[in-house]
Amino acid sequence: MKFPAGRIPFEYEREDLARVVRTVMERRDTNIVGGNISIRVKDEEGKEYYVMTPTMMSEAYLGHLTADQILVIEPHTRKVISGNGKVTREINMHEAIYDVNPDIKCVFHSHADQSMFWATTGLNMPNLTEATQKLKEIRTLEWHPMCSEELAEYVSNEVKKLGDKALRNGFLLNSHGTLFTSGGKDMDLLRLYTSLLRMLTLRNGIPKLHWNKQNYNVMVH
Repeated sequence: MKFPAGRIPFEYEREDLARVVRTVMERRDTNIVGGNISIRVKDEEGKEYYVMTPTMMSEAYLGHLTADQILVIEPHTRKVISGNGKVTREINMHEAIYDVNPDIKCVFHSHADQSMFWATTGLNMPNLTEATQKLKEIRTLEWHPMCSEELAEYVSNEVKKLGDKALRNGFLLNSHGTLFTSGGKDMDLLRLYTSLLRMLTLRNGIPKLHWNKQNYNVMVH
């Protein structure tokens, strides 16, 4: 990789991702047990890498990451080219998604508090507001163990079925959290913020949940 003297590899992308992680944590769009975000990048020679959050981004760092803590990872070898931290076990899901659609530029997985109710029940999330209509169907996928190859293979197959729709898509992972994929041939500068916008759109469109202790039902309004 060739970069200007005094600059870390993919410095600006890593600064952006660190900023987004802080925003996601502060707005409770993920929780203390994590989530992971990656963007697909290329160097000046056209070689592909992943700019990705390290494992324990929430537990160890509380979402307060710096650019040099964001990893630059070589696909498939999972070699850390730059960055301080270890690769998340869920890189297999990110890799599998990128492999089935070369135009996907960002994989955004989090544990947003309101959406976790729907993910845990296994129900598709009600699409009730005008804003969330842009996300179309908000489907909960079948359960597979977190970080497993089974989950990576299953999710990538679901993404593959979507074709170009995967460039603007959101899923709920059963008992696990949210998963957004974003992309397009000319979306390099917007890939990360497009996924963040969809996360915030989903969060703002989720019906409020309250526990009714008298009849033991969840009230949705």
